[in-house]
Amino acid sequence: MSEKILESYFPSNLKNLLPSNLKKAIVFNDSLSDSVLYCFGKPPTTRTGMKFQSFGSGNNFCTKNLILAIGLADKYLGEPERDRWLKKIDDSNHHQSHVFEMRPLLDLSTNYNKINFEVENYSPGNLNIDWEIEFEGYTILVEVKNRTVTEVNHLEDLIKLTRELNQGVSVKNRTPIDPPSNAKELFKSVEAKFKVPRDVRQIQGVWIGSAIRESKKLLEDYFNETVLPDVQFVIFAGWESNEAYILVRDESYKEVLISCFGLVESRSFVF
Repeated sequence: MSEKILESYFPSNLKNLLPSNLKKAIVFNDSLSDSVLYCFGKPPTTRTGMKFQSFGSGNNFCTKNLILAIGLADKYLGEPERDRWLKKIDDSNHHQSHVFEMRPLLDLSTNYNKINFEVENYSPGNLNIDWEIEFEGYTILVEVKNRTVTEVNHLEDLIKLTRELNQGVSVKNRTPIDPPSNAKELFKSVEAKFKVPRDVRQIQGVWIGSAIRESKKLLEDYFNETVLPDVQFVIFAGWESNEAYILVRDESYKEVLISCFGLVESRSFVF
């Protein structure tokens, strides 16, 4: 029985946009997630260098999300920007991070005035911010981060805990799992992206995709006490729905963000 390749699953209007390496990615039906997945890139690596390679949606990627992402890039980006992004997603080392950059556009309001991708004017030095969106008198700047590393770090912690318990280490004496480190990893490299906002109509922050539920208290504490105030919001939301967990410096920002990105507040991302 011949293997199926990704190209055969793509709609005809997007098939010609699929980059060369991705075209030949192997596709399979995953009964656990009830979805069609494709295998592309390297397995996730933990903070200590442990690699995880397994079947299922944790280490392979949802074909539907890739189709959505390429469709959004084709709809909202100019041809030069779209083609540069397509080249990036064809790189197996950073594939999923670049695919997730399109997530904020999935339910974008039709009331936006302008969209720019990878803008430099609002960041120190030559750093890029993923999105500049003008919406109902606001300039919204969004840096997008796909943080699957937090999932594999939790797996590594669980493996360590299981090993210690199997060796007879009591629960009281085992190596503690350190949740605050995950909050730090979620916000890694975000603060350096933003200058002080130019005025009150500029809202800037980060959109984070995480494969696991995070501690609500730890996230709020880290955002309020450690993250620099130039990061004015954080949105936790994935491809699966328009549900999102949102933290803001000013409650008035939340209504703008919900309206712009078509979000519904949810605590499904935290515990």
